[in-house]
Formats: sequence, structure tokens, C-alpha cells
Amino acid sequence: MRERGIVDSGDAKIAGIGVMTDARMKSFFDKMTQAGVVTSSLEYQQGYTLKFIGKKVGMEAKPTP
Repeated sequence: MRERGIVDSGDAKIAGIGVMTDARMKSFFDKMTQAGVVTSSLEYQQGYTLKFIGKKVGMEAKPTP
């Protein structure tokens, strides 16, 4: 998974493994709204919290270049 950039790519390179951002959640919501999966009135922000993530998990084990 590391060889293919699945674990530590994108936002995880900066904020650690498993990171989520409000921007990413909004982007996903917009795509699902556009596809007709959910309605635009859905308060998607109520479905997640950023309280426990973005703590740079796994960054200490990453080799420095």
C-alpha cells in the first residue's frame, strides 16, 4: 500500500494517516448531491467530526528524505 501511495498520499502526507478535512467532505458531498444520491438540504456536517483526527499519526515512523 505504501508503494502505491495508498496510505500516505494527499492530505495524509501533511496531517498523518486517516486524516479528513472539511474541504474533502464538502467535495464528496457536492459530488453525491450532483449525482442525485443525497439532497442539497442534507446537513452533512452533522455526520462527522474532526475532533480525533489530524494528529499526524504515523508521521514519526516515516523516513526523512
